[in-house]
Amino acid sequence: MVDQVLALFGDSANEFLLCAISVTEFDRKLYELGQTAEEVEHAIDLHRPLFTRIEKVDEIVARNALRLVRNMTIRLPAIDSLIAATAMTHEACLVHPDKHMAVTPPEMLPTLDLGQGL
Repeated sequence: MVDQVLALFGDSANEFLLCAISVTEFDRKLYELGQTAEEVEHAIDLHRPLFTRIEKVDEIVARNALRLVRNMTIRLPAIDSLIAATAMTHEACLVHPDKHMAVTPPEMLPTLDLGQGL
């Protein structure tokens, strides 16, 4: 997985969008792994320059999340549907390591599953 991510970031033709909600998800995961609040803030500040821009969740994204979950065969958590819909709204490929994102309808949202083989 790390090699795939490094290859993506190594290609200067790629742009990297981050859903604003993903910042919270990143924070929560680091906190669960035992990082202090200061360490989490430092990690976020350290990784922020990797992204071309951070996209907000607005009404268009929210409505796209509804369209997306209506076309899925399993329940997708609301946060994840908003993250996926942000990619969909901006016609981006969703890069993720999550099993439940693998059932995202490819005709609605292209994905790159980094969790394969984990």
